[in-house]
Amino acid sequence: MTTETSRIQAPYDPNRLLDTLQSLLNLENDLALSKALGLPDTVISQIRHRGYPVAPSILIRMHELSRLSVSELREIEGDRRRTVRTGYDLVSCKDAGEHFGERGVSFFFYLCVATVFVCLLFYIIT
Repeated sequence: MTTETSRIQAPYDPNRLLDTLQSLLNLENDLALSKALGLPDTVISQIRHRGYPVAPSILIRMHELSRLSVSELREIEGDRRRTVRTGYDLVSCKDAGEHFGERGVSFFFYLCVATVFVCLLFYIIT
């Protein structure tokens, strides 16, 4: 088995990713890593204990600091998925009625537009 093959088949382990980043950035502990990433230290702790996933936004920040590509970071972590799933993939448009009630997403869209409109009116008046 070659080294590249063993890296691809490595099991999912976010600790390996965090430890690699600490060594690449010459950081002493998770607190220093969290400050470098601009994250609360509780997020790093939750990632270590697998209570919180490594979100795409965190991977991008890790890429900016380490200059490793996002695919390299995911490979170090052991993430074997071919694509990263974002939050809006969780609910498809045709299922929106089930998740948001009878009125669907359009109700929330109009609610947001109305809120912005009221804020703009308040800003203009004052």
